[in-house]
Amino acid sequence: MYFDCCRSGRRRALCLLPLLILQASCAIYAPAPRSHSDLADVPDAFTDGAAAEAPADRWWELLGAPELDALVEQALDGNLTLAQARARLEQARAEAVVQGAARLPDLRLEGGAGVARQRLPAATGTESIRTRESYSIGLASAYELDLWGRVRSVAEAAALQREASAEDLDAAAISVAAEVATRWIALVAQRQALDVLARQLEGNRRVLELTELRFRQARASAVDVFQQREAVARTEALIPLEEARKQTLLHELAVLAGRPPRSSVESVLRLLPESAPMPPTGLPAELLERRPDVRAAQLRLSSADWRLSAARAERLPALRLTGLAQYSDEQLSSLFDDWIGSLAASLTGPVFDAGRRRAEADRARAVVDERLAAYRAVVLQAFLEVEGALVQERKQAEFEAALAAQLDASRLTYREAMERYRNGLTDFLPVLTAEFNMQAAERGLVQARADRLRSRVALLRALGGAWPQAPLATEQPADSGDPS
Repeated sequence: MYFDCCRSGRRRALCLLPLLILQASCAIYAPAPRSHSDLADVPDAFTDGAAAEAPADRWWELLGAPELDALVEQALDGNLTLAQARARLEQARAEAVVQGAARLPDLRLEGGAGVARQRLPAATGTESIRTRESYSIGLASAYELDLWGRVRSVAEAAALQREASAEDLDAAAISVAAEVATRWIALVAQRQALDVLARQLEGNRRVLELTELRFRQARASAVDVFQQREAVARTEALIPLEEARKQTLLHELAVLAGRPPRSSVESVLRLLPESAPMPPTGLPAELLERRPDVRAAQLRLSSADWRLSAARAERLPALRLTGLAQYSDEQLSSLFDDWIGSLAASLTGPVFDAGRRRAEADRARAVVDERLAAYRAVVLQAFLEVEGALVQERKQAEFEAALAAQLDASRLTYREAMERYRNGLTDFLPVLTAEFNMQAAERGLVQARADRLRSRVALLRALGGAWPQAPLATEQPADSGDPS
């Protein structure tokens, strides 16, 4: 009777096993999906800009400068910040594989050999030593039936962390491209400013020669000569600082490409490109889908949701299966003659853990709250960057137009003051004042155009966009070209 009952019990257990496995595929503690509209307030439109589809991917090519395109490509290949982001992505991928492996049974090869010595007393009083050898080899397996979704939750959380690391790499690539573009614009502006200073210095020296000639003819005073010499010296004093800024920018571009600061940079352009029409911005809701930092924040929030599910499931009993198929014998020659197999199930659950599991669930819930706040902060920062860049772009264009009008007026004033000075109708002070204002406006207009292009870069960077992943070069590009 007992044998039949046991056999019947084993049969029922085997029949229930598929049901348990089927139940294990259903995660009871699975977080509800979240959408952008549920997480943050999204405005209907931006203050400025067109609602057409915004630019994405290789946005720096919109500036229309092949030289800049080449510099960005070099930086994306060699930048060390990107190298760190790639390494973190590989770590996240490996971690996702580690956590995902727990969803499948493991299989281990186990083997052993041992020698046991036993001292045996003899009836005659003489002790003897008995030696016993044992050998074993077999396969062992263990598997946890995921009754409450704990194993799946941990695996999903790791997979989402891997995706967030990929988005971090995209965000880092966009940032590096923007840093290269910003410094390249400043470099070209420095070259253009140096050219302007060279022309101004040449013009100041011509005026000085004219003033000295008039002084020798008793048609100008010594004060006029000294004032113009001061203007020449003031212009000369500006050149070393501009040269220093240019060299610093060249060094920064080299470091962005992952090279030593003194490496040559392939950049020779001396005139800022014309600013293209303002690109469309798209809708604010679309911005949340384009920007990799927003996507990364949402993925980390989802990962925290799954971690919370795992912490809640950890407080429930766990059902684990173990299996063993093994050969064992006392003689190595007959090891494979006998084998033994076993299949066991164990149900374990927490009884008393001093509140550890409850505290872990509370901690996971607090992490979710933190990630939610972080996500909302990233969304607000994204909207702020776009709105700020749009305002800066519009006002910078107005400022540039006003400065160009001021420069035209300064040139007319300078020509008129110089003509009156040559004809002896006025002293040299109006000429000196008009010359100073005109030259300051010329240098200011170069800076204003550079600032407008930097505002365009900030806008394109704020609009985000997917970065096209591609195999990375393993060798650094060869140094060539004149660094100046």
